[in-house]
Amino acid sequence: MSYWKYISFFTEPSSAIIYLFLTPPALSTCRSPWEGQQVAATIVFSASGIDIDVHPDAVVLIVDNVSYSFSDLPKSFNWTTGSIHVFEWMEVVLSTIGGKRYAWNSISGISFERTNFIAVPVNGGSISAEYKTQYLWIISAEGLGSDAVGRVVVID
Repeated sequence: MSYWKYISFFTEPSSAIIYLFLTPPALSTCRSPWEGQQVAATIVFSASGIDIDVHPDAVVLIVDNVSYSFSDLPKSFNWTTGSIHVFEWMEVVLSTIGGKRYAWNSISGISFERTNFIAVPVNGGSISAEYKTQYLWIISAEGLGSDAVGRVVVID
């Protein structure tokens, strides 16, 4: 198993502070203490708030360096308990409708981060992302003289 590697430490003279320098393991060699159990568990990734107008080439989720679109979701993985996997929900997902997009809003389940790694728990679990629709508004004013001052547009 690869855990944090000890490099060196030192103390400041007449101080109770100890400085300990550690090097994190490479993610590919990182192992969980539960990995020896060799029991499979299911992790399900799903997303809400995205409509069918999502661009067909738009990546919504990346798991272990593999990209998935909205049509791939929900996506289930049967992994060994304790194995470590990396995921990332895209911050913005494009629509086929100009000026419309979906922005990541929140996450629930066994992780609370948009991008994170997980050690697969014995009981498995789910990770669900919620997206909110955003629209591009372009506001312009025409016909104003160079002496125009104050509010031109008020949006309530």
